[in-house]
Amino acid sequence: MKKILWSGLAFVIISWIGNYLYFESKQIQQPIFLTHYYEEIYYEDLQLTFFYLTNKKDPVDVQYVEIDGMEIYPMSNQGFTIWHENVPQVQYEQAFRHQYLKSVTIQFPFTEMAFINEQKQAWSFSSMDVYFNDQTMVTTDIGEVVIQPSIQGNDILQTQSSGGSSNGQSFTTMTAEQALTITDITLPFENVADEIEMKLDNHPVKITPQDRKNATEIVDPLQENWQGTSRDRVNKDLFPLDLAENDSVRLTTRINPERRSYFEFGIYLNGITVDGKPFKSAALIIDRPYLKQGDINEIIEERQESP
Repeated sequence: MKKILWSGLAFVIISWIGNYLYFESKQIQQPIFLTHYYEEIYYEDLQLTFFYLTNKKDPVDVQYVEIDGMEIYPMSNQGFTIWHENVPQVQYEQAFRHQYLKSVTIQFPFTEMAFINEQKQAWSFSSMDVYFNDQTMVTTDIGEVVIQPSIQGNDILQTQSSGGSSNGQSFTTMTAEQALTITDITLPFENVADEIEMKLDNHPVKITPQDRKNATEIVDPLQENWQGTSRDRVNKDLFPLDLAENDSVRLTTRINPERRSYFEFGIYLNGITVDGKPFKSAALIIDRPYLKQGDINEIIEERQESP
């Protein structure tokens, strides 16, 4: 009888140790920031949101970050705190088996960022020092962030309508304020080129001032089948593309649904006006992935193995 009892007790202890070791093996050594591709035009009170993984058993919040020697603080507690039975609840974007996906929105100090407009030169960074509320700090890659100076006169192509869907497809319809020629379409980051498919309606449509007031779409571009649409894939053979005043073009994009990075930037339609002035007008892309447990497993494996 005692032998059975001791055997059962040993089994319980071994199982407990095994479960504990398995649980510990699934913990990340430190918070992991995901990959972001952000490009913004600088303005007062500019805010950017970054996403990171933290263990469920000991979730941490960001106290502040340091970029190029500049301390930047989050919005105060993201604006609110959720309480349940007098206990503050963990705020997160998604919950996984062993980790939370959390976010932090930081606000750039206006006085310290004024140099961007003064020097008329972009400021970029790809890493930052992050200080957490448990007194730990990590220096982490965050992707690529570019903050551009405010430049007037790049609204030659005016956005008339835009939209997006949960399947990663979006469109932007733009109208020429004057006669112009589009010479090419570019992305601000090389690493996103394989993640975005682009099509352009290269048969300019005349938009009258009354059409602009009505601003209605007869056909919803998001309901069109991507493979079946008559628009042409963006390539060098499409250009140059001439537009008369009030002509309109539509850029349709489809983002890889399997990607794991965060997008917030412009796709640039570049060209020259009829009077010889260069321009670049942006069709904005804002897209956040919905991650699955398999994605999280791969991210952790990749990031914890990297030096």
